[in-house]
Amino acid sequence: MPRPLRQRVFGAGLVSLLLTFGCAPAAPPEPHAPAAIERDAGAAISPTQPPPNVDAGATAAVDAIPPLPAGANGPSSMEEIVGEPGAIAEGRKPVTFFVNTAAIRRHPLSDRLSEQVTRFLIGWKEFMPLELIDPVRDTSWVVISGPSLVLGQTAPNVHLAYYDVSETAADAIIAKLGKAYKKGGSVDLKVPGVKATLGFADEAERLYVRPQPHVLAIVPPARGAAIATKLKAATVQPNVRPGELLRVVVIDPTHSSRFFGNLSDRLSLLRLWLTVDDDNTTHVNAEGEFDNAAEAESATNDLKAQLSKLSSSPMARLILGGILRRIQVYQDGLVVRMGVALPVDQLENVLTLAGQFSPCDLMCGRSTPPPSKGNAPVKPHRTKP
Repeated sequence: MPRPLRQRVFGAGLVSLLLTFGCAPAAPPEPHAPAAIERDAGAAISPTQPPPNVDAGATAAVDAIPPLPAGANGPSSMEEIVGEPGAIAEGRKPVTFFVNTAAIRRHPLSDRLSEQVTRFLIGWKEFMPLELIDPVRDTSWVVISGPSLVLGQTAPNVHLAYYDVSETAADAIIAKLGKAYKKGGSVDLKVPGVKATLGFADEAERLYVRPQPHVLAIVPPARGAAIATKLKAATVQPNVRPGELLRVVVIDPTHSSRFFGNLSDRLSLLRLWLTVDDDNTTHVNAEGEFDNAAEAESATNDLKAQLSKLSSSPMARLILGGILRRIQVYQDGLVVRMGVALPVDQLENVLTLAGQFSPCDLMCGRSTPPPSKGNAPVKPHRTKP
């Protein structure tokens, strides 16, 4: 029997939460001439001047493209994100999802962000039950790469995590996962020093591989020995992508029309990411790559129209308030960019109100919060236009 929508997409609620920030366009700058797209190949994030805030009703002309936000033209594969150990994904995959849990814990709103990440990581409990390990508290980073995040279609996916619990605790956690599957238990991969346990998650067997301290890979059993060999020799960094909270990469999003509508048949690549700078401002950014400038221009106009229509949604106005007028959408050669900066108080307001909606509410566009369960309604902070 198929799962309900709210149970089918691993991490989709978090992706859709990012997409809700793009609810109204700002006046666009003049586009650059078409140019080849340069990538930063996973370079470390450093603070940069964010795009200026442009009011949707402003009449002043914008003469130049805004400076690129931190993380722009960024990594598009597991290896580009976390370095050498990410090579186990074997190149670019249709979907890559990275969460920098160590950076989230350092954020001023770490408790609130942790709560939302845990809520919106639909499917986490399929692979690692929350009663055994907390996805934010007990890891430094988690990255998933594969053909799909749709539950029931994740068998080929590769999960890689740097965990912070002791090896003794990790032994106990993985042993419980093995015992939960009638065919599960310890597996000898013939790779000295590597621990592996067979388990079962999301309708498929999984191999939980620990090639070195604090490193966990959840992989298809058939690839276990090869991946164990690679990871045993790899240098794994406990801290990656400093300043970046999370990143989602979708290559050829045609199959993801649920989220991208009529843009999906033209997009060749989509990136969504959150960064935080030295004054704790959180930047929400997205960029879509297209094969030619004409498609990018057409998609920019279509996106503005869609976002303008979406801005009339009561839910969008409730959650975003004055933030709507500061969101930028513009063409940059072959890339369409969108971004907004959120000071701590405005991010707190968004998280407070988003907490009243389930992941499915946000994915499906529900416009009013669920009925109160006896608690007083949450009063949002006032935000300046």
